[in-house]
Amino acid sequence: MPTMIYDRNGKQIAELGEERRYPVAMDQIPENLQNAVVAVEDARFYEHGGVDMMGI
Repeated sequence: MPTMIYDRNGKQIAELGEERRYPVAMDQIPENLQNAVVAVEDARFYEHGGVDMMGI
């Protein structure tokens, strides 16, 4: 499932990621994998309110 990019008028302007992707529910992803992704992407995820001012 590619990522579709639309302009502000709703017209598709790009399609990214031709590889096969399948959406899965969060409960299908092991908790250890979820925690690993959060740790790598945003180690302070649980400490800020959505915007990490120290990370900016």
